[in-house]
Amino acid sequence: MDGILVLNKPKGMTSFSCCNKLKHYFKEKTGHTGTLDEEVDGVLVITIGKATKLTELLMDHKKEYEAKCLLGIKTDTLDIHGDVLERQKVNSPLNIDEALESFKGEYLQIPPMYSAIKKDGKRLYELARKGIEVQRDPRLMNIYDIKRTSEIIYKNDTCSFDFTVIGSRGLYIRSLCEDIAKKLNTIGIMANLRRTMVGKYHLDDSYTLDEVLNGNYKIISLEEILSDFPKLYVKDYLIRLIKNGITLDERQITTTKPFVCYDSNGNMLALYQMVEENKYKPIIIL
Repeated sequence: MDGILVLNKPKGMTSFSCCNKLKHYFKEKTGHTGTLDEEVDGVLVITIGKATKLTELLMDHKKEYEAKCLLGIKTDTLDIHGDVLERQKVNSPLNIDEALESFKGEYLQIPPMYSAIKKDGKRLYELARKGIEVQRDPRLMNIYDIKRTSEIIYKNDTCSFDFTVIGSRGLYIRSLCEDIAKKLNTIGIMANLRRTMVGKYHLDDSYTLDEVLNGNYKIISLEEILSDFPKLYVKDYLIRLIKNGITLDERQITTTKPFVCYDSNGNMLALYQMVEENKYKPIIIL
């Protein structure tokens, strides 16, 4: 079985545990295209079989989230599940829409300590759990759209609101909530998060883990996934060579993007990727 499954990951399970459970269910190698924290639900794209070789490519897709930001509180994890470090009274009207709008476009973000990023071979969250904080370099993100989706609620000296955001790979919504708070001259955390889209794969098209384990699911085939990639129709003499993993060069194509080779009848042969200038090697042979 080769393809992808759009899973609606439940809260209370790690992305790894979902992959592991599905690996045993499908009896195939599995992967995923971007970790969701244990207490976050939503779209987790699971790669299965040969499609695991696409994991890195699919990670670059835009991702959409629905989040709740809570102003007036700071925690060690930057979310509602952490230990409270500070409180700050928030009771005056804030220009939240203007603050959100300011984050559109390129955005330098410092990743949180509670993250899976490695520093000197150690996961940051492993250091954070020991009370160790290290310097993290800011990373350039892209925010394609961000907007408030609820009323602004002032309650018990705090302020909360919901928003949606579409961002690039590696965007941490917990850090974004903290940065939104800083823009508003206060402190803040992420109170809730759901991922609603990865690339073209939407929450509406996903399956719960229970549905999958009960046989109610659809696997998106390699052919369907790869149909979005640029196409190269090759001459007949290359077919056998491609199936044996031949390297292609500028005599066949000049591009920097992954592409799919087809025979003259429109049958998929392999997915290729550039490994150096004008040199291309197969990622998947079909």
